[in-house]
Amino acid sequence: MAEFRRAFGAEVRAVRARKGMTQGGLAEQARMARSHLSQIEAGDVSPSLDVQVRIAQALGLTIDELLRRAREEHDGKV
Repeated sequence: MAEFRRAFGAEVRAVRARKGMTQGGLAEQARMARSHLSQIEAGDVSPSLDVQVRIAQALGLTIDELLRRAREEHDGKV
């Protein structure tokens, strides 16, 4: 589980960077604290489903797309 949590955070960070978004900008759009987003990107915490959906929407993705990308990130490192 910890490995997937890190893969999820890495994918959020990668998509955010590709879109030229700052942590603060994404956090604001996802209606969350920047510090919480930082912890998610670092793989330190497991975000709730509600938070995952808000992050995906703020990144212009569906939750399915974001989780699929995170799974691919995870599977590529195992």
